[in-house]
Amino acid sequence: MRWALNPASAASRLVGGREADAYDAEASYLWAYNKDPKNPLPDAYALNRLTPEEWPTSIKALDKYTVELKGNPVAFGGMFKWTSQSQDIIPRELIGKFDLNDFMNTVGTGAFMAKDYVRGSSATFIRNPGYWGKDPVGPGKGNQLPYIDGFKTFFIADRSSRLAALRTAKIDHLGDRSSRGASPGLTREDVVSLLKTDPQLKTNGAFQRYDMIAFRLDKPELPWHDVRVRQAMWLAIDRQAIVKDYFGGEADWYAYPIDTPDPMWKALGAFVPYEELPPSAQELFKYNPEKAKKLLAEAGYPNGFKAELILEAGNVDYASIAQFYLAKIGINLQLSVKESGVFTSISIARSHPEAIWTGMAAPYSQHEWRVGHQSNVAYVDDPRMTNMIAEFAKYFMIDDEKAYAEFGKIFAYSIEQAYYLPLPAGRVYTAWWPWLKGYSGESMFGATSQFGFIKWIWLDQALKKSMGF
Repeated sequence: MRWALNPASAASRLVGGREADAYDAEASYLWAYNKDPKNPLPDAYALNRLTPEEWPTSIKALDKYTVELKGNPVAFGGMFKWTSQSQDIIPRELIGKFDLNDFMNTVGTGAFMAKDYVRGSSATFIRNPGYWGKDPVGPGKGNQLPYIDGFKTFFIADRSSRLAALRTAKIDHLGDRSSRGASPGLTREDVVSLLKTDPQLKTNGAFQRYDMIAFRLDKPELPWHDVRVRQAMWLAIDRQAIVKDYFGGEADWYAYPIDTPDPMWKALGAFVPYEELPPSAQELFKYNPEKAKKLLAEAGYPNGFKAELILEAGNVDYASIAQFYLAKIGINLQLSVKESGVFTSISIARSHPEAIWTGMAAPYSQHEWRVGHQSNVAYVDDPRMTNMIAEFAKYFMIDDEKAYAEFGKIFAYSIEQAYYLPLPAGRVYTAWWPWLKGYSGESMFGATSQFGFIKWIWLDQALKKSMGF
């Protein structure tokens, strides 16, 4: 693989389109884990998903194609997972010399290169003529990828504007925004509305949105510091009714603490069937407003209380359902809607005063329960949970049977403690016009290749014209 040679980028011209090698990986890993003050990307993906005990103890390129990482044997699995799969690899010439938060300084080995960026509006990409990938299967086997010369992605915060852009063919595709707590590309209601006016649109609902409310647990003066209050809120939610009435049956009422009850997690032993949970955990998924009121009274809140929930506009409809059920037990959930950029800043900084709308990560990370972790927006600080996570880390990616046996304990305990208030997991939908070829509604390839599908698609311009666009 070679680094893209982008004439529009000074950073890319400096690298010169040379081959990517292990020395780039060595420099990138050292740059992330050493917390270099010149590091322009302090939110390095792997670094923020590991505790210091899981960081590599040694990073060294042995030759042009081999980089050696050593780490704590009782926590090596997590380090290997995130560092090998998710940490950005950057041309070593750029580290400490270019602002890599600048879109035009992005240099990669992928199918497209940066052309233009308008903050809060759009990003434009052009084809990388030096891309190495070829189509491996089907009628196009052996064809050089990507098929298209470039594409533009738009940042449209307003839901109605997003739908209008698709309806008028200003955009060809509208899909999943899978970041934590983000407004989904399309909900089931959106799809129903779109197909009424434009039945020729194609849709896919293969992905899941996973929503939950995080209440700050680090403030003893707040009601939910008491586990009885948190459990009361769980009991107040009629999950079966939400699945039936809001999602039209297209949702999973039991999908916590795993973001999707996927066959992979079941095969690994990470997913604990509802029937195998302890009775105390099973009970919390059952709708029982009377017991919820009793628990609130026992905790000192017989008349309920008020709480502020910070969220984006795209999640208001779903949050209103939680608001409705919590009101039945006396909890007045006030929705504080924020613009997308403001919401993201609050989420990353964990600066919400009381509660925030969020999502759930993969089960092998346990980010939501790690003390001090950016994804721990509930501020969970439970020594027992911390010890269980450490026990899991001893075996992760070393002995999966033991690792996921340990995760089974974490699974049940996290439910009983009710750190977060999860809601049923519905589908995240994608819609696209039929002239978008080579596409079936995909959002990601693998765990980290978001928008990776774009290199496989092409546009049938004749069909688009025949449809009046």
